Formats: sequence, C-alpha cells, structure tokens
Amino acid sequence: QRFESPSDTRSELLIGGTHRPLQTSSRGRPMRPGHGDRGRPSDLAAEAGITRQAMNYLLGQLEQLGYIVRRDDPDDLRSKRVELTERGEALRRAIRASVTAIEHDLEEALGRAPYAQLRELLLQLNDTKTVRRAV
Repeated sequence: QRFESPSDTRSELLIGGTHRPLQTSSRGRPMRPGHGDRGRPSDLAAEAGITRQAMNYLLGQLEQLGYIVRRDDPDDLRSKRVELTERGEALRRAIRASVTAIEHDLEEALGRAPYAQLRELLLQLNDTKTVRRAV
C-alpha cells in the first residue's frame, strides 16, 4: 500500500493487487472512511467542504473503481445514497488498521498523557474552519 501526503492532488490506492490512480479535489482533501457508508452526496460534500459537483465527480471515480455504488434513496426519490461495496469495505478496514497502528506507535513514542493531549488538540484543530480553509 502506498500513502502520500494529504496535500498531494493525486493519491494512489493499492487494494487486492490492483493499482489505479484516484484524483482528489483541487484542495487535495480525501474522503474520510468510517463516517457513514450510506450518506447523501450533498451531505458528504458539505462535510468535506467542497461543492456537490466536485463530490459527484469524486464519487463517479470511486464508483468506476468499484469502491462505492449510488442507489436511490428510499426516503427521498430525488436523492441518491452512497454505499460502500465489498471492495470499499476492504479499503475502509485497511485504512482503519493503518490509522490504529499509527496511533499506537505515537502513543508508544510519546507516552499516554502526551499522546492523549496531542490527539485532543488535533481533533479540536480539525473541527475549526481555519484548518479547512488552509488545506
């Protein structure tokens, strides 16, 4: 698996032996797996801080690569819901495992209390609009 800087505008994913490029937004913002796999594209766009058109473009790429499907929303027939495929679930699990390993390594290197403080500060920073504008 290959992971690149979040500031890159092109990320490469390697899952199950297939290696295909995936364009990110012009801001280089990746979608965050694990934040619901049945979201509406408009809600996902708002969370990511990008336009609905940009989100639908990214979703189209993910759909072509076999990571998601878009289905009619049973609650609102004008909308679609995004669902992870089996391949998308495998990617989500791989990313979650990588993040967990990194978190463990940081806690081991820093110690429990400093790591907890760092994590809390990063979560607070992530919630600010200042960071979203700067990325």
